[in-house]
Amino acid sequence: MISEEGAKKKIAEDVKEFFAVRSLSEAEVYFTNIPAAHHYRLVDTLVTKAVESKEADAKLVADFFEQTVTKGTCSAEGFEAGLLPVAEIIDDIAIDVPKAFQLFAMMIKGAGLDETRQLNLASKSMDSDKLLHLIRLGPQPRLKPLEAKIEESQPHAEGGEAGYAAADGEDATPEMSEEAAKKKIGEGVKEFFAVRSLSEAEVYFTNIPAAHHHRFVDSLVTEAVESKEADAKLVADFFEQTVTKGTCSAEAFEAGLLPIAEIIDDIAIDAPKAFQLFAMMIKGAGLDEARRSNLASKSMDSDKLLALV
Repeated sequence: MISEEGAKKKIAEDVKEFFAVRSLSEAEVYFTNIPAAHHYRLVDTLVTKAVESKEADAKLVADFFEQTVTKGTCSAEGFEAGLLPVAEIIDDIAIDVPKAFQLFAMMIKGAGLDETRQLNLASKSMDSDKLLHLIRLGPQPRLKPLEAKIEESQPHAEGGEAGYAAADGEDATPEMSEEAAKKKIGEGVKEFFAVRSLSEAEVYFTNIPAAHHHRFVDSLVTEAVESKEADAKLVADFFEQTVTKGTCSAEAFEAGLLPIAEIIDDIAIDAPKAFQLFAMMIKGAGLDEARRSNLASKSMDSDKLLALV
């Protein structure tokens, strides 16, 4: 059994080697070489080092965490406990390191934590909504295969979101639980960017209840805003087609675009074309001036965004 002092020394040596060698295959042994009781220390040391460093270092740590999850050499409890110390001071770190939230979110995503653990970590920040959305931004690791079928449903609609009605009147889609809708949407988004067919995409909005349409809009925009212009154009064209067919309401489009509007300034730090790509998708949604102005107002550079839309 290794002592606490021995574990700290071993971890410090391994972390120094990790950032020098930068080899995931050689890093496989780091968790197995120390007792599980000290795994959180290794996580904490890696995250503490990377959160104030370059994006490449945070990406390396995130990839290592994802590999570790796949191999099962560190528990979710170990990851959460190791990420917690930085979560508690991330606001202070971000004062001197503008990209700290993005780098920290990248590493949390790599750890593959469930929503409850992600929420717990995000809650430690004074800007918890921002951190939580960054954690959810972009593809999550280890998605389930597209072939998985969605069969879950529940008899009662979610009252809090009943206001998002389909544009063509009564929503005939069978009611679906929030968890089932999220799963369905995740698979639909992955398929959308793989197949890239607007004709096949027609059913995406009709296959989920109107109460969840804003989630689908948010997922598409989140994926495309940091991607290539071709992806944003694909989403914009899909939104335009959807407006023509009346399968998603203006209310749902606005609600789905709002989360990205609230953090577009942060996204633009790493993705210089984010404003242009986001504006392209807003235009595709065919929103009226009042809704466009509301979305643009969430940015510190609202005039720029409004001019683009």
